[in-house]
Parts: sequence; C-alpha cells; structure tokens
Amino acid sequence: MRLKLIILMVLGVFILSGCHKTIKLDNGDKYIGEVTKLGFGEMEGQGEYIYKNGDKYTGDFKQGEFLGKGVLTTKETNEKYDGNFGKEEFEGKYVVEDGDGNIVTNGDLKCDIDSLFESDENNTFNGSFKGKIYDENGNEEIDGTIEGDIPLNEYEDVSYEFSLDGKLYEEGDLVSEGNFKYKIKNGEILDLNGEGKFYDDNKLLIDGKIIGAIENEDKFDFDGKMYEDGKVFLDGKFKFDDLFFEGNGTMIDGVNKMVGDIYADDENDIFKIKGKMYESDKIFLDGDFTFKGESCTGTGKIYDIDTGEVVQEGDISY
Repeated sequence: MRLKLIILMVLGVFILSGCHKTIKLDNGDKYIGEVTKLGFGEMEGQGEYIYKNGDKYTGDFKQGEFLGKGVLTTKETNEKYDGNFGKEEFEGKYVVEDGDGNIVTNGDLKCDIDSLFESDENNTFNGSFKGKIYDENGNEEIDGTIEGDIPLNEYEDVSYEFSLDGKLYEEGDLVSEGNFKYKIKNGEILDLNGEGKFYDDNKLLIDGKIIGAIENEDKFDFDGKMYEDGKVFLDGKFKFDDLFFEGNGTMIDGVNKMVGDIYADDENDIFKIKGKMYESDKIFLDGDFTFKGESCTGTGKIYDIDTGEVVQEGDISY
C-alpha cells in the first residue's frame, strides 16, 4: 500500500453530511471524516482511513494525503506509528506487539515515509530508531540507537547495513555495547567496524576498536584489550586471521609477558617476538626470537631472572 494518496474523487458510494463524508472506494478501502467543501470533496482535516486489510490511519489529512499528526496501526503485524506524518518522512513513536499483546519493539522512529507502506526487497526501512527490541521470550535484544537500514521484525534472510550505538543481547545475555557498524547478509555478519566492548558468557572479551570483522572466519583488525577469564591477554594493535595473529603490544600468558612486535601461528606452533619477554615481571629475553615447539632461535640477550644479569648475548639457539 502507498502513503501517497491521490485526490479522492468519488469512485464508489458516499454519504454526505455537511463537511463530513463516508467514502467507500472500489478497492475496499474506506474514509470517514472531514472533506473540502468544493465539489465532491477530498480528504481534508480530521478523519480516519481504513484499509481493506484492516490497517487504519486516524489523524490529519491535507489535499487527500496523510499529512500532520496521526496514528497508523497495522492489523497483521500489530505495529503502531504515532507521530508526525510528513510528505517525505515519519517521526514519532513506534511500537510492535506480538500475537499475545507483548511489546517486542518500543521506541522513537524517524524514517522515509514510503518505507511504512512499501517494504523494500530486504524488508527494511531507512532511518533511525532509538529504543528497545525484545525477542520472543521477552528478553532484550537491542537497547540503543539504530541508524541505516532498519529490519522490520525479522533479522534472518535479509541483507542490510546499519549502525548500533548501544547494547546488543542474545538470549538475555549482553553480547556487546558501544558504537558499531554492521553489514548483514542472510543473517551473517559480512563486515563489522566500531569501538566498544564484547562479552562471552557475561565475561568481558574485547574492549577496543574492531575493523573488518567477518562472522565465522575470526578475521579482523583490533586495537585495544582482549581478555581471557577476566584477565588481560592482549593489549595493543593486532591483526587476526583464524588461528594466526600479529601486531604490536603486550601479550600476557600466565606469569609470562611479551612486549613488542608479536607473531603467533597456532596452527604451525610458531611464535615470534621482537622485544622483551618477562617471567613474573622479571626480564629474561630481549631481542628478536622465533619459537617453534620447544626450540628457540634469534639474536639478543638472555637474562638471569633472579639477578637480572645478562648470561648470554648475540646469536642464540636452543
């Protein structure tokens, strides 16, 4: 259905009562309300437009259009738009209920006016939404501001791009909070960029900037802190690609700490460090080293962790 309603000439049967009419259209729609005084008249002033499918708009009309303050409700999807209907844009409250009357979406919406009446191929509308979205069990899914291609009710089997400044939940557990841009296709993340925090089982996992993340590929650039069991594991700028990562910063593994340029390849059991290595905060390596399995080769210094004295220097292999 379209919001742009052309001037209504009488196509069906109407009942005239002063400046009010009931106009029945050939397509099954009906209008009840004020009209212009000229000729047969068109919708002008206050009225109610009822679609054949049960959807209904109540509010201001001008020159045969929804224009001004009003309320639009949809029968099949239980949506309610309460606000200002302009020629190109809607701005107001947006509420969606499920079949049992539970609210699943509630917030402030600003979007292209045609999006309300003509869903695109991705079942989205373009604009901004600030509020909350809930899953079928009443758990919060989103709490924040969405801008861009906003999905209408369904999140699977569509392609869209949007930014979220706020919190994202899954089955009631906090997944992320911050400002992130998403590119989604068929329910999977093709591109994720932004800054904030990610959680796993309600434990902080990432705190920083993420660039170019792809779902199910563990591939992205990162600048910030990563955690394991509530403790910092990485701190710095790193590039991840499945079982491989490299970058510059600090890596903490138990009592061991590495500071500098770091390269780790878990698949081939290779670790490289150009910098310093510490054990219980006491330096024991300084240089450029490659570890493979239990072997180590490189150039630099080895320290006695108890005295801090250099015990070996130069080309090292063991």
